[in-house]
Amino acid sequence: MMTNMFSASSAWLGLAVGVALLLEVAVLFVRGRRRDEAKRLPRNRQLPMLLCMGVMLATSGAARLRGWTGTGMTVVFGVGMVAAAATVAFAIRSLAARASAPSRATPPV
Repeated sequence: MMTNMFSASSAWLGLAVGVALLLEVAVLFVRGRRRDEAKRLPRNRQLPMLLCMGVMLATSGAARLRGWTGTGMTVVFGVGMVAAAATVAFAIRSLAARASAPSRATPPV
């Protein structure tokens, strides 16, 4: 009983966070398109990472809530692994871009 409740609540949480991430990506994408290209938000570089995280969480949560097994769950697992690998790659790219950017901190006196 307790295991089923924990499993269902974690699936709902994953689905909710995944959908929230996908909505955030959509809103930031639309906002980024309205502005001038020179004034792009620095966060727009993180959109692919947020998109991959949203896909990974939303698909796995939805599949678990639907009770998928077998081939369907294998496909969802594969999509989740590809999205997780892409999330890590985009996070490393974002960290590398931030590390190579010129520092905005004031020099010590």
